[in-house]
Amino acid sequence: MSKLSTNLLIIDDLPDNRKLLRMDLEDEISDINVDEAESGADGLALMKSNNYTIVICDILMPQMDGFEVLQHARKLPNAEGTPFLFLSALRQPETIRKGLELGAVDFLTKPYDVDELVYKVRNLAGIKHLQEELKSSQLQLLAANGHLKKLNEEKNRVMQIVSHDLRSPLAGVKGLAKILFTHSEENDRATVHDLAKTIYDTADSLTRLVNDLLNITRIESSTATNLEIGEVDLAELVARSIRTFSKIADHKNIRLEADCAPGVTMQGDEPKLAQVLNNLISNAIKFTESNGIVRIEAAPQPNSDNILRLTVNDDGIGIPAKYKPILFKKFGEHQRHGTDGERGVGLGLPIVKCFVDLHAGQIDFSSEEGRGTRVTITLPREIPG
Repeated sequence: MSKLSTNLLIIDDLPDNRKLLRMDLEDEISDINVDEAESGADGLALMKSNNYTIVICDILMPQMDGFEVLQHARKLPNAEGTPFLFLSALRQPETIRKGLELGAVDFLTKPYDVDELVYKVRNLAGIKHLQEELKSSQLQLLAANGHLKKLNEEKNRVMQIVSHDLRSPLAGVKGLAKILFTHSEENDRATVHDLAKTIYDTADSLTRLVNDLLNITRIESSTATNLEIGEVDLAELVARSIRTFSKIADHKNIRLEADCAPGVTMQGDEPKLAQVLNNLISNAIKFTESNGIVRIEAAPQPNSDNILRLTVNDDGIGIPAKYKPILFKKFGEHQRHGTDGERGVGLGLPIVKCFVDLHAGQIDFSSEEGRGTRVTITLPREIPG
């Protein structure tokens, strides 16, 4: 542990007393910083703006005596716990008792013994430093406990969300599977096909949920913060995402459109960028009514060929204004059912934000209730550094 300096304040109305005391302390104690005050009022002014390790104060002073100084000091945030050492020619027991009752930690009488002075100052400084370290440790412990409490509350919330979002679809899968094997002879081919398709779609939704949970866990444990850089063709990226979501969009009678400039490439992590785009398209479909349109655009940023722009635009139900400030907060209260009853746990956009940040990009959105949402991501062609 590094050696801590001692910041000491001398309050005495006689300049010679302050000078002698300073010289004795600086001669005998290294790493000591000494300030002087010629009155109680000056001393209190210094204590308001400085954190002193020890205050050595005379008792008999004009206007304000040492006892009054101590009483006022105990009301100052910077000095409420600062050790006071009275140095006075007064030797009466009642004087010493009064000082101790007010909160002084020790007394020295004039003329003082230098060795005794140095011994007491060193001891008081050591005690004060230990108290400060203890206070710092307590604050750190309180902060850690608060953080653990928050994590525990979040864990419980995650468990509630996940258990709800897993239980319902799993119950549905179980029921459909039971129909398949208990009425196998009664089910025609079309019925079997429809049941199997529903089971597959439900399992696919559950897989995406689990993948989102795994991704956010890896992100928060810093195991998903490394990029595997390669050349990414944005037009091809958009085309693959549209193929992925074409059946889901068809089911809701939503048209997916693409407007991508050819040959627009960048250096990036293709799987992470694909997930960014997939999450945005999935959200757009989720909050768009039947017969709506989701349009994806990819092109260089106007007037900046080194910046690329990826946009997902829908004419869906939009985002309420009160949710906009917390849109990228995981498991936030802004989670809503989609226009066809779709549910989510609120991990898609936080993952998008993280992966865009990793690519040194920016994400922006504009939305109006009942008019749709436009999400725009700008990305550098090459990641800086």
